[in-house]
Order: sequence, then C-alpha cells, then structure tokens
Amino acid sequence: RVDMAGQGQDDVFKQSVVIFNLPKYCDKKQLEKTLNEWGVPFARTKKVVKEEFGILTFTNMDDKLKWVPFLNQQSIEESPLRVEDRVLKMERKRGYDDSRGGRDKKYKGEDGDVADAMPENIDDVLAPLWKMPYEEQLQHKISTLEGILKQIVKRLRTESSYDIPKWIFELKGRLCCEYGGVVPSPSRDHYRNKVSFDIGYDVKGAPCVGSRLGRTSEGITATADPSSSVIFPREAVAVRNSLQKLVEITCALEVPLTPYDKTTRLGFWRGCTVRAQASGEVMVMLQVNSQLLATATSSLNLEVAPSTSSANPLPQPVNKEDVRRMISDHFTKERAAGLRVDSLQIQEWTGVANAAPVDLPWEVLHGSPTISETLLGLSFQISPNAFFQTNTSLTELLYETVCEWAIPQLASSPFPSTSVTKSASSESSASSSSSTSSVPSSSSSSSASPAFSASALPPLPSVILDVCCGTGTIGQCIARALEQYGRSDSSPSQPRVVGLELAEDAVLNARDNAARNGLNNIVYIAGKAEDTLPNVLLTLPAGSRCVAVVDPPRAGLHPSVIKVLRASKHIDLIVYVSCNQNSLVVDAAHLCRSASKSMR
Repeated sequence: RVDMAGQGQDDVFKQSVVIFNLPKYCDKKQLEKTLNEWGVPFARTKKVVKEEFGILTFTNMDDKLKWVPFLNQQSIEESPLRVEDRVLKMERKRGYDDSRGGRDKKYKGEDGDVADAMPENIDDVLAPLWKMPYEEQLQHKISTLEGILKQIVKRLRTESSYDIPKWIFELKGRLCCEYGGVVPSPSRDHYRNKVSFDIGYDVKGAPCVGSRLGRTSEGITATADPSSSVIFPREAVAVRNSLQKLVEITCALEVPLTPYDKTTRLGFWRGCTVRAQASGEVMVMLQVNSQLLATATSSLNLEVAPSTSSANPLPQPVNKEDVRRMISDHFTKERAAGLRVDSLQIQEWTGVANAAPVDLPWEVLHGSPTISETLLGLSFQISPNAFFQTNTSLTELLYETVCEWAIPQLASSPFPSTSVTKSASSESSASSSSSTSSVPSSSSSSSASPAFSASALPPLPSVILDVCCGTGTIGQCIARALEQYGRSDSSPSQPRVVGLELAEDAVLNARDNAARNGLNNIVYIAGKAEDTLPNVLLTLPAGSRCVAVVDPPRAGLHPSVIKVLRASKHIDLIVYVSCNQNSLVVDAAHLCRSASKSMR
C-alpha cells in the first residue's frame, strides 16, 4: 500500500481502474495478495465477494500508465483480465460488459452525448411500472404474488423432504393458501412519506443530490435529479432542491466540502433522508463524513473561491461547529422563504456504506427530535431511526386487516377515525411499483379478514405480541381496537399487548406514543427479539392464548425467533406482515415445515 495523503479527490478518481473478469468468490485480501505477487504497486483496492469486478487505485498516474497494459495481459483462474479507466463507470447505465455475458449498456448515446442517453424519466429507475395503467399494475402484482405463494410450497417440500406436512397434499392448486388479491392504494401519486437521497455526482461529474441510476455493486455510482418523480412528495423535492444549492456552494468553497466517495473514503456529504408525513410535518436528516474535520481549527471561510482547477482539492480540516452553523443558517434562510422543515438533524458516520448502526445518535440542529403522524385516529411520534410505513393511507388499510386477522371479533367492529374506506376505488393513475397491499387469505373483500363463522370465533387472546414493533403502530392500533370492542380489562401485571423492538429510540417513541394515546394495556421491551421473546413467553400463565404479529425487517425473522414461535405452546396464531417477498418464502417454509430435531 502507498500513502495518498495530499492528493485531491479527482486525482484519486482518475488514478483508479476497474478490473473485470475476476473470480466471483475472490475477496479484497486475495486480490491484494495477487497484485503483490505480480509486483503491482497500489494505494487501495475494493472487491466485493460474488461480484466479478474490482477497483484498483494507483498511487500516481505514472504507475497507472505503466501497469494497466501489464494487467490486461494477465489471467486469473484461466480468465483473462480486462482493465478499464474508472472514469467510464459514470457512463454506465446498467451493469457492465464482460466476457461472461454481462450487459453492455452505456450512459453515452450514439453520438457520444451522455445527457442524451439519460432515462426519459427518473421513475424508469425508481418505479419501473409507472407507465403501466394502474389496473395492469394490479394484475401484474397478483401474478407476482401467486408466484411467491407457489414458491412457498416448493420451499416447504424441500425443507420437509423426509416428512412433508399432510396439509400440503390437500391443497387445491399449487398455492400454499387461498389468495385474497391486491388491495388498491387510495394514494398513488407523491405518496412516499420517506425519501432517501444519495449525494454524489451526476453523469457529467457535477455534484448532485438525487437518486442512484443503478447498483454500486455493479460499478454504477452516478446520481440523477429525481424532482420529477411521481412517487416523491413535493415537500421532499423542495428539501432536495434546497440541499442541492448548499452542496454546490460548499463544493466551490476555498476548503471544499464534496460528496463522499465510498472507494476513496474522501468527501463530506453522504446522504439525506426526508420524512414528509401526511400530517404536514417534515424531518430532514443529513448524514455526513466528519473524519476530515477537526474539532478546533480556524473558522471556515464561507466565501466562494475562484476555480483554478477542474480537480477538487482534498478537504483540509475545518471547524465542525462552523460547518454545522453553515448548514443550520442555510435552512433557516430557506424556511424564511417558505421551505417546511420542522426537524433538522445531522449524523456523523465514517463507515463505507451509508447504513449506520441503529444506535448511532442524531444531533438536532433545528426544531424537535421527532415529528408526528396520525393513523386510525392515533397519534405517533417518529424519530430518525424509527420504522414507519411509507404510504400512510394504504397503511391504514393494512393495519385494519392486521387487526382483523389477529382478533377476528374486530371484523364487525368499526375502527375509530378511519381516514380511508375499505373499498378504495381503483381509478387510473400514475403509480409506482409498490403502492398496493397484497393479501394472501381466504376472502374476496378488500379488508380480507380470515373466514370465521360467528359460532367458530376463537376466544380473545390473553396477550398479543407485536414483534419488531418499531414505534408501536400495529400494537397500538390493536390495543385501541380492543378498547373500542370493550375488552380492555387487563391488569398492569398482565398487559394485553407486548411490543418487542431492537432500536432503543423507537421503543422510547412507542412508549411516548402509548402514553399520548391514553393506552394503558400495552408495554414495550427493548432488545433483540430472539432474546426478549423467550423471556416474555416464560412469564405467561399456563393455558394462556397468545397471538403473535410479526413485522420483520427485509432480512426476515431471526432463526432463533422462528424456533421460539414454533415451540411456544401459548402461540396459536401468527400474523406475518412482509416487506420482502424473498424472506417471506424462507420464513413461511420454516414456520410451517414438519418438526425435526432442529425445528420443534
């Protein structure tokens, strides 16, 4: 390795190359070992396992010119290497071309003009189905989810190869259960209440606050302006446009604050997440890399310096407080001009990926640490790390369904202050690929509650577990519905609803929300579900009936949680809310498979 201190970001970028046709399971350590054996000098490398390319950064341009021809003549595992200038990666629109059949779609048009090859609309990337009529989108999603239900059966047969559950042979058709179809979304345009913007460079190399045009793992790091998107709320777009002005100013400062580069780990601006709730409140969360900022040096010169070079010099240490004050002052002026920002927060993070640990704190620069939203007549405070569904009006339909599935008696009880109707119309409208809710159940109505006869209703459970509860939205909707039903007679020692959540700040929000909504029949426990769930079940009296509602992250349920859910004698019903169809297939198979030594 060679120290690159003192070199500018643009110099480092130009001294980098992309090496294609690397072994799929070669990692960074193996790549560097091979380069050392060949005597190739380098400053740093990057190689992701299961990807067939890597990034190599030379210490200077002379080494690059000398060693690139050498590398182009080498092979690894009988596969000839191909080395390209890394600058070209911003000209790539989809994937990369390699001798193993990769795609070769460049950003450049036929005439070489990069701009002419941009997507006609940013929603071609953000919402691939947006051009499809909404009724066709619904049919597309119905077909997709039917395929998922078929995959569950296939996975179940694989997991239970020696003892296939008998109910599988009784299935009518190839679906694992009856399918209630797709519930149309009442809101189909500008509905996302949470938007994450990347801060990088566009295809022409200019700083850009926007959305990525592809996957970083495929070598695509260019961003584009998403202001025209049909799914982003106007409030979030207004924040994006304001931040774009600030980023452009700071990139031209005498001591520039440039977008962060994951490979070189240089740069200041990382990302921006905007929550724009239906309540009208807006939270702005800025993530920055402060590794190059000293805590106490000379004040930052905020005057724009004349450009003397096309290359951005390496940012020198500046005062953190000056930078924060500059950001706060910018948004103060923007608010005076009409921009809505109720909470402005900043997070310092030096990791490679933008996904920081859930316990990494946020610092409030302006306003409140939380914003509010209303669901089914309940008020919820939302913190930066708290999970909250991104389509508020559709969430109300989803939570009504969850309540009715968990407590079938609630199907005949009206929900308080519902802002949308169950039989939402399906007018033709531009829509994204995610503004619907899928209901795999035995019902043809839009609420799609399970089919129970009045005489066959199960008894009310003693406890409802809200696993992966976030800010407590699902559990509190159930708790309020139970109160409306007239059965809120649980004592403090035997709460009717128990919420389990990993994020400490989300648990604090959930407790505050419960107190604000006047709910006394619910408690929250912070910690990993695989640790807290067994302890909760051990405290239940013998014979207690328990219903578990699980709303796991995209990775699905932890294997330990699945084992506890299966083994518990108290739990006789699980309502699974899925945000990732792939993890649903795996979890459903593990939950429903035959018992074994590892799965009781």
